[in-house]
Amino acid sequence: MKIDFKELPPRRVLALERRGSYDGFPHALAELLDLVQRAGLAPSGPPMGVYYDDPAGVPVEELRYEAQLPVDSDVPPLEGLKVKTFPGGRMVSMLCGPDEGPREEDYQTLRQLVTASGRRVVGPLYEIYRAAGGDDGEHSTEICLRVVDAD
Repeated sequence: MKIDFKELPPRRVLALERRGSYDGFPHALAELLDLVQRAGLAPSGPPMGVYYDDPAGVPVEELRYEAQLPVDSDVPPLEGLKVKTFPGGRMVSMLCGPDEGPREEDYQTLRQLVTASGRRVVGPLYEIYRAAGGDDGEHSTEICLRVVDAD
């Protein structure tokens, strides 16, 4: 597992919005990928999950999340999808391999690191799903929190 502070660029994404248990995310991602493929579009980066609410404080039926896929800037909207901008910016990032997580304690570790560094989290939690092809040939998940200086 690797933790780092880094800048991520803004990018245009197609987003499929959902409410309910975060366990529904894999289905939402599969639906998004199918819609994009049927439209003949090619993603310009790895898929992402965006999780807006803390399950500890929000009823499961009210949890908000999105499956997102980066696309070129000239992609038209597709029925059922929204065109949005991933904001980018300063992020704290943890790269988790397939056997390492992400786990609940990974999210807690990132939040504690943000506080200890004199920063605060702004916005939702992002997960970037990186395909095989790295040094170990395995899929990995990068969890990211957007941060700003605490004032």
